[in-house]
Amino acid sequence: MNLRGAFLCCRAAASRMRERRRGTIINIGSISGYESAPLVSPYGVSKFGLAGLTQALRAENHKYGVRVCSVSPGPTDTTIWDKKETPIPAEVRAVMMRSEEVADVIVFLASLPPNVRIDDIVVLPNQFPLKLWDYRME
Repeated sequence: MNLRGAFLCCRAAASRMRERRRGTIINIGSISGYESAPLVSPYGVSKFGLAGLTQALRAENHKYGVRVCSVSPGPTDTTIWDKKETPIPAEVRAVMMRSEEVADVIVFLASLPPNVRIDDIVVLPNQFPLKLWDYRME
């Protein structure tokens, strides 16, 4: 889903944007697309693939005036953490980003002037460990 779904959506959107010679595609990556995490290999692989897809789409669509970029959030407090066998400690979740904060970054990218592009943004919570996997998440 992380890679194939994005590919199918991008393919459909890019063709219309090419016709109009403008548009912005924003893929939602993950910090796991930059640094592999333990025990989540399929997720990490899909996000590494998404980073490659984003780069390829950017190269293919740039000449048509279509911007292709990615937002790669770090740990974000969502319900996915509720499904872990070992609960994430409340103090760890308290310093994670909120979904709304990531959404603000996406809105920022979508509202850039037409002659400006930002290729990739990695968004991390300010108070989180500098080395991403310094805590256990299993």
